[in-house]
Amino acid sequence: MSNNKMKEFSATTRSKLLCGLFLKNGEKNRLHQICIKYEIPIKYPNLFSDDTHYSLWGISENGIGLIGTIIMNYLQENNGTIFNSLDELEEYLKRK
Repeated sequence: MSNNKMKEFSATTRSKLLCGLFLKNGEKNRLHQICIKYEIPIKYPNLFSDDTHYSLWGISENGIGLIGTIIMNYLQENNGTIFNSLDELEEYLKRK
């Protein structure tokens, strides 16, 4: 990716306030309830209905979904917000 494209991507990502979440096994139902409670759009409801554990999630003004390690690394290296637990996420959402 060229330097200009990377700057454009960075500006776009920051403007949409993307946050990362590490989800522990067995917490998907609680995450779903938090999304409902705080009106976080759920674009892919099937993520919550299957039996697969997904550990890396992204939350933005557009909703919640899965993200990869590259995005999580980017957030970590650029002072992005990463939640290590659902308790951290919920505390953040209560303050907003």
